[in-house]
Amino acid sequence: MSQSSTQYVRPRVDILTGDEDYLIRADLPGVGADDLDLRVEAGLLTLLGRRADRPTFRRRFCIPRHTDPNAVTAEVRDGVLEVTVPKTVMARVRTIPVAAG
Repeated sequence: MSQSSTQYVRPRVDILTGDEDYLIRADLPGVGADDLDLRVEAGLLTLLGRRADRPTFRRRFCIPRHTDPNAVTAEVRDGVLEVTVPKTVMARVRTIPVAAG
C-alpha cells in the first residue's frame, strides 16, 4: 500500500509555548523510541509511529521561522513523547528594565 493511500490515526498532542522554546507533548502508551520517526523538513515537523496491533499514526506541524530546526530534540519516557523546538535567540522573550526619570 502506498503512503499516500495509508489511513493514519492522529494522536492528541499538547503544544506549550515557553520563553525559549515550544514543547510538543503526546501521550503514546506502549510506544518506544524505536517505534517513532521524527523529521524536520522545509519548515514541517512530522511525527510518524507504530504501535503493536494498532494503526500507524502521524501528525504534522508547521514550525515557525524563528525556530532552530537543527536543534530540535525528542524524548519518549513512560509512553509520553516530548519534542522540544528551540526558538532562535532573536525570538526569545527579553525583559527590558524601565528606568525612573
